Amino acid sequence: MSMHNQSEASFDRINKSMPENAAEREPDEAKSKKRCIIIVLLVCILAAAITALILVLVFKGGSSVPKGYNGYSSSDQHDGMWFFQAYLQRTRDVTLPVERDDSNIEFENLKMRVSMMNDHTVRMRITPVKNATGGVGEAEEIKRWEVPDDLMGNMKDDYGMRLTWADFSFSKDPAGLELKNTNNGNRYLSTKNRNLVFTDKYLEQGFLLDSRHIFGFGERQNKFELKEGEYSSWANGRDNHFDKGVLGGHSYGDHPFVLAKLNKGGFVGIFFKNSNSKVMKYQHTGKDQSILNFIATGGVLDFFTFFAEKPEEVIKAYHQVIGVPALVPFWSLGFQQSSWQYKSQDQVSDVMKKYDEAMMPLEGMWLDIEYMDMYRNFLVDKSRFPKMTELAKDLHDKDQKLIVIVDAGFAADEGYDYYKDADEDKLFIKSSQNTLFNGNLIGKVWPGKSAFLDFHNPKTTDFWVNGLNSLYGLTQMDAIWIDMNEVTTFCDGECPGPDPDPELTYGVNNNTLPFNATGNVSLLNYSISIDATHYAATEEEKALNIEYNMHSLYGVMEARATNAFWTKTDNLKDKLPFVLSRSTFAGAGKWTAHWLGDNFSTWEFMKLSISGIMDFNMFGIPMVGADVCGFHNAYDDEMCGRWMQLSAFYPFARNHYNLTDYGKELPPQEPYLLKEPYKTMAQRAIIQRY
Repeated sequence: MSMHNQSEASFDRINKSMPENAAEREPDEAKSKKRCIIIVLLVCILAAAITALILVLVFKGGSSVPKGYNGYSSSDQHDGMWFFQAYLQRTRDVTLPVERDDSNIEFENLKMRVSMMNDHTVRMRITPVKNATGGVGEAEEIKRWEVPDDLMGNMKDDYGMRLTWADFSFSKDPAGLELKNTNNGNRYLSTKNRNLVFTDKYLEQGFLLDSRHIFGFGERQNKFELKEGEYSSWANGRDNHFDKGVLGGHSYGDHPFVLAKLNKGGFVGIFFKNSNSKVMKYQHTGKDQSILNFIATGGVLDFFTFFAEKPEEVIKAYHQVIGVPALVPFWSLGFQQSSWQYKSQDQVSDVMKKYDEAMMPLEGMWLDIEYMDMYRNFLVDKSRFPKMTELAKDLHDKDQKLIVIVDAGFAADEGYDYYKDADEDKLFIKSSQNTLFNGNLIGKVWPGKSAFLDFHNPKTTDFWVNGLNSLYGLTQMDAIWIDMNEVTTFCDGECPGPDPDPELTYGVNNNTLPFNATGNVSLLNYSISIDATHYAATEEEKALNIEYNMHSLYGVMEARATNAFWTKTDNLKDKLPFVLSRSTFAGAGKWTAHWLGDNFSTWEFMKLSISGIMDFNMFGIPMVGADVCGFHNAYDDEMCGRWMQLSAFYPFARNHYNLTDYGKELPPQEPYLLKEPYKTMAQRAIIQRY
């Protein structure tokens, strides 16, 4: 049958089904018209609702959080040329992500101050105030813990700058800001309609970015470009493993900085100046957009935004705020050797000899804790290292260097003079819960019961420098390696009493906090009590200077004090300092280099070292590297040979391996021990480095 015939047959069937006369058809037609009108109206209403929803998502950048996190509005603003100030009041009831109670009060009155620091940098600082009804500039800020400015770089605003250069705009209700590129109108970032929470122990600020390419927020083992996830930041001394974007994947340092590559060109950086335990929740939303929610368990909301066409310009602006990296001595760029297995001076001399025999360049010999007398700082085990100054002279005669380790923990023993002197001068971090050991917080590290110097005390640096001077007299070392300075202890919190009595293990567990920034990993894991107290000159400081606020700063404060050893020692003032620290914070590059910690002898960790080094170049510590061939696990000849090749391009290259793994001593992994062709491969890699 043809198509024409099919159509005629179809019409015939339709006609036969219709009533015979118009009178019969009219009621049915009226009903059909009504149905059509109703259906059309319903479709229009549904279409309007869908359109409205789409518009909301487009203009708000989507919503990845429960509605109502930002209940703040502003009725009092002051627009200046180089700064903007507004008072914010909680005007709407909101559902917060944490409980509000007497132990976690919410601040209903806030002050937001936005200023232009230079033509690449805008600062937004939000703090609680006692009231916000007296007019701009009259409400008194509520004092809270903040990262000391003396650990940073240039923190001053530039009065010659103009916020209009960042096309700054502000929305009153809910309160939020937006920054744009004045040349092309592209958005840098926006906090409008984003989260804003300010309680005592939970602070949150959300940012919308036109980007899905986010980098940074370390320290962690991860690929250079981050995937969606929740990333913790809190100094911790655990062995590091690959971070899967789940809370608790953090590592030794705390660097709350991210870099974003914008969709339409240009780059934006965000630095969250906060040392409390933190989280960055990273989620894709809208069309090629991301939401970054920064969460902290204390302090204030203090954000620096950096924007430029090129990523290096953003990084340069960030380094100006935290402080530019220090120039390192030329010798530190050479190849270095270390092992925890070096237990005697003869063993170290033998390694030096074999490097010469293999014609492999070597710049520095690094001594781990085995050189110490009973693992006590500033003391040398003279039975195993009887002539340390001669060892140093042998190295110096060949233009090589000697580097020794110093740990954060001091043996809590009255017979140990350095502990006794520091105890008498009240230089140790104090426990808030026990009175044993004169109230010093006691953990457990290599020497056993250990106390930890409080580098916040202005007297501690002189004590530390004097101790390093004594160590210099015993060793003639050329550089200092500071370790276990997260600060790390092998008993969670405190253990001043007899082990292993759990009743005598002290410390506040983060399970009692309204928010766990480290997921299933306790804040006390390998760390001292978060209610431990630091030096305070006033009652106000006493309430703020606690481990809860200061924990992640220990490494950078110890690095600064160690760096002072060169500036305060007459016969070293003409030499460039070199400090290597495991734990770091933003700005630590002014005083220290860094290595990526206790890695593993695997291809995966060799690959991850590249992103780790790139991260720390962003973070302002360009002198950085990984333990070549791995610290844990027995090495594989091919992998080690390839790792030696890769290390030719590390800023800091050191072969370093563990004492034992799983109770068994690891085989030595000096590059001259590799089988051919990997031995020759390693030799050529070192020469290529030079």
